[in-house]
Amino acid sequence: LTLGIIFDVSVSQENLLDEEKRSAKAFVDNVITEKDLAFVISFGPDSRLEQDLTSSHRMLAEAIDDLEIRGGVYSPVTPG
Repeated sequence: LTLGIIFDVSVSQENLLDEEKRSAKAFVDNVITEKDLAFVISFGPDSRLEQDLTSSHRMLAEAIDDLEIRGGVYSPVTPG
């Protein structure tokens, strides 16, 4: 199995990111085996490869833990 774990770290996800991180780490612990590879990507105002392909639960968890919201102030209403 090779898979990517992708996180939206835009300001609109501020209230959800902690739960998404917990769920992703649980997924890694329960699904990824030493034969599998996974990577972590985040996107918001830009896209970043947070962790390249690895089977290391520790490296994946560290990349997930390090994720932070990026961007300016979120407003669901577009001015104009």
